[in-house]
Amino acid sequence: MCQKAVGGYFGAYASSRAEDVVWTRGELSLFRSSEVAERGFCGVCGTPLSFSYRGSGRLSVSTGSLDDPAAFPPGVAHGIEGRVPFFADICELEGTRTEDDIPADEMVRYRSRQHPDHDTER
Repeated sequence: MCQKAVGGYFGAYASSRAEDVVWTRGELSLFRSSEVAERGFCGVCGTPLSFSYRGSGRLSVSTGSLDDPAAFPPGVAHGIEGRVPFFADICELEGTRTEDDIPADEMVRYRSRQHPDHDTER
C-alpha cells in the first residue's frame, strides 16, 4: 500500500504522537486509504505528508517532506514482503546530480513551486 500511496519503492515515515505534530502551513487533507488507516497530503500540491491508523493517537509523517529528512534515519522496515529484489543495489549505482543533466541557462525553469523550506517560520 505504501508503494502505491507514494508512487515509489517504499514510504519513509517518522512516527510521533499526533498532538506533537505542528503543521507550519495550511491544513492536512485526508484520504481514508482503508478501513483502518488514513493518509494525509497537501491539498494544494499533492505531496504525501502522513499516515496514521485511525484512533491510534499516532501520526507518521513522510520524512521526504521534512526540511531535514536526514535528521530522521530509519530504524525498522515494515511491509518487507513488498521489497523489490534489486533495492539493496540502488545505493551502489553510479550516479549524477540533478543539476549535472540540465544546462545552466535552463535551471531557472526547474525552480520548485512546492513549499520552499527556507521561509518557514517556526
